[in-house]
Amino acid sequence: MAPKNNALRLATATANCDCCFMESHCWPGIEAHSGEVLVKREPTLMAENVLWREGAQFNGLYFVRSGAIKVYEIDLSGEERILQFAFAGDLLGLEALAAGRHENSAVALIETMLCKLPWPPPADDRALLERLLKRASVQLRQRARATRLADPDASVRSFLHEIATHIGREERVGENVWIRQRLPMSRLEIGQYLGYAEETVCRSMRRLQSNGELEVSGRTLLLRQPPVGSAATAVRSAGRTETLSA
Repeated sequence: MAPKNNALRLATATANCDCCFMESHCWPGIEAHSGEVLVKREPTLMAENVLWREGAQFNGLYFVRSGAIKVYEIDLSGEERILQFAFAGDLLGLEALAAGRHENSAVALIETMLCKLPWPPPADDRALLERLLKRASVQLRQRARATRLADPDASVRSFLHEIATHIGREERVGENVWIRQRLPMSRLEIGQYLGYAEETVCRSMRRLQSNGELEVSGRTLLLRQPPVGSAATAVRSAGRTETLSA
């Protein structure tokens, strides 16, 4: 089904990042400068609404306030290849800055709210440009850590734990800690992102269930957290520390 364009037409309003409760998510670990960061609240996108299409002119950067965005391209064989899943606090569109046009497409997976930072910013606002470069650096490091692994089970496990840091909610059952999350993407889309067939993703998730690491009900997952002190916990903690100290 083709992505839809019927976004909810709400009045576009100007907002100040430094007065927003999402400021620490959109600008993680980055101190606010003395001036204002003014963004425009975009009309709400519903599932399958298009944010931009391949070839569209670049005219600003986006921050996700809530929801989820899928960034993808169509390869030479006509297959969809997913480049990024973006969640609350993520920065979108920076890749199009140099060329002046988007070389991929972006569509909402679920109801999504965005803020837009019009481009170019005021030429004399050096502090904003430095703050934006730091934000882009943080996100590049976060995406670099989301490495696709050779083993499908390890790759799917890593993906689910990474997504849980964005949309998961912690629950305790006895001595175990679980993360509840409702995936905004399908198994097919997970495969298109990781480079596996949908069937491979489904088999890996069934094996994780058999191992007691995962409980599945449709798109709702309960993901068991590794014990404190395990290698997996140490890696994620190091990643969070790196982000906060950026």
